[in-house]
Amino acid sequence: MKTKKRVINLCLTLLLIIAVVVLSFFPKALSWKKHLPVSIVKSEPETPNQLESYLVDYYVKNGKMVMSCRIKLKNTSNEEIRVRLYGYSWIDFVSGSLKAPELFALDHNGESWIFTIPAKSSVPFTFSFTGDVSERDPIRKWDRSLPDITIEIVGK
Repeated sequence: MKTKKRVINLCLTLLLIIAVVVLSFFPKALSWKKHLPVSIVKSEPETPNQLESYLVDYYVKNGKMVMSCRIKLKNTSNEEIRVRLYGYSWIDFVSGSLKAPELFALDHNGESWIFTIPAKSSVPFTFSFTGDVSERDPIRKWDRSLPDITIEIVGK
């Protein structure tokens, strides 16, 4: 009976080792994220003004934290793509600046902003993410980094 358990444990250990080795060579093999033809262009600048995507400024107005951003989006597909962007700033939520970590890119009418990127191109956009301000520390932004950004394709 003990031999049978040892064989089973050995087999499970070998399967785990094989899975780790396979994933180390092919990390996208078990990716839960959808591979999108749209991405944010991030690059190391030669000078500070050459950043591709960055936080421009932030301020608080009417109970909202507004984070102005410049983001360059790249479309690798052969078709024009329309996307919606969502931000997530855990650090500003934990530090007490935001009521919730979710941020939204809204247009002038307060609607979700739709960005259009032509086929096979990179386009810079300047816009603002907004989120509800916390009562604990409403004016402070924890750092000058962009929030984590999720891209949702809404049409072609």
